[in-house]
Amino acid sequence: MRGLAPGARLAWEGEGAAPAPAATTEPVDAGATEIPAAPIAVHVAGAVMRPGVYVLPAESRVIDAVGAAGGSTPAADPNSVNLARRLTDGERLYIPTRAEVAKLGQSAAAAGWDGGGASAVGGGSRRVNLNTATLEELDGLPGIGPTLATRIVQYRAQNGPFNAPEELLNVSGIGEKKLADLKDLVTVR
Repeated sequence: MRGLAPGARLAWEGEGAAPAPAATTEPVDAGATEIPAAPIAVHVAGAVMRPGVYVLPAESRVIDAVGAAGGSTPAADPNSVNLARRLTDGERLYIPTRAEVAKLGQSAAAAGWDGGGASAVGGGSRRVNLNTATLEELDGLPGIGPTLATRIVQYRAQNGPFNAPEELLNVSGIGEKKLADLKDLVTVR
């Protein structure tokens, strides 16, 4: 496995890229003991120079994974993914080409490639990741309208990431039947 040195930041090599911001330092309480988070492994695929699995610091973002994979290829579409999104351990990050985005449409491409689910290009069934899904993606699930989608996002913001789809039962308005309808359509990667 390959990876970045802790704290390393690489810029996206796509068109119109802005340089990565300089790191800032905060005062540290000498009496505090902070346990560093474990590194994460991310499978970077698609329009990157060196696709593969990379071990990155726990707080890494999509741009860090793209940089670890040698940057984007000239065919990559940097606007189809959220470069600032925080990564999770074990996720697959697919960077599409402009041609793939044009063929499938922006919304389908972003939903399949940026959520850590199966790639829309591969034709696999894509589950909605409860921990990264947008309001629009959640609203697109059967039986989930704008109100429930908002409640799911609020629950996630207040309680942190979902550990299992069954935690949807903690969201007001979702019961056993609705959970049964959603169970095969969602994931918590």
